[in-house]
Amino acid sequence: MECNKDEALRAKSIAESKLEQKDFAGSKIFALKAQNLYPGLDGISPMLTMLDVYISAEKKIGGLTDWYGVLGVGLSADDDAIKKQYRKLALMLHPDKNNSGGAEGAFKLISEAWSLLSDKAQRSMYNQTMGFNFKGFQHGPGPLMAQTAGPGSSTHATWAHAGGPSPCTAPRPGASTESPLSKSTKRKPPAPKTQKKSAKSSPAGPSKVAPAPPVQTAETFWTICGECRIQYEYHKKYRCTTLLCPTCRTPFVAAEIPRPVTKSKL
Repeated sequence: MECNKDEALRAKSIAESKLEQKDFAGSKIFALKAQNLYPGLDGISPMLTMLDVYISAEKKIGGLTDWYGVLGVGLSADDDAIKKQYRKLALMLHPDKNNSGGAEGAFKLISEAWSLLSDKAQRSMYNQTMGFNFKGFQHGPGPLMAQTAGPGSSTHATWAHAGGPSPCTAPRPGASTESPLSKSTKRKPPAPKTQKKSAKSSPAGPSKVAPAPPVQTAETFWTICGECRIQYEYHKKYRCTTLLCPTCRTPFVAAEIPRPVTKSKL
């Protein structure tokens, strides 16, 4: 255990050095390493919380700071949840209680997030500027299907939706777009890993064929989260609305993409 503690202290020292250089992502890697080596290491938990604040502050949505991410609350969090989370972070990051480097800056960030999100008028204006509309936000129906854009098995998830239909168009390969989707989403997604091609075709038989995924109809479309690259099949009425990805909690515009290639599993 003492050996682990020494290694953890070295990892934490590197994390602190990277923090001074404002390499927050790199600092978090070594801070997590220190925590894994010695979970009870003094100050490691507040340090990770502080790094999460800085990393969230660096993440921009439409060129604006994600204050929900900075405070660590969901987009539909109510006033009580926001207040509770702010108090929790303030106790960990206030300079009077945390003398580690970077704590003061992180405290200023959460204070700014609290100042905006606790004010109903400012929060409403912020949501409008970001393009969010949270009326009925938590009660949207789930997608028909979800899968990763890269190699991997299909997975099911639920999400919330916001906004209503808008006259946006699907991004085309090579075309510029102002949507939050990354340019990498324009690549044709490969087929899910779980859908393997049989070496030989076999006679049709209901007892031998696994259930096939639902066939896309005129009422559904596929979209993708540009942050985590999870693809979802959803009803057409949610096309071009602002959706909240259930995997990475990042808002994105549900622009229609080509339906992923699927194959029957024999």
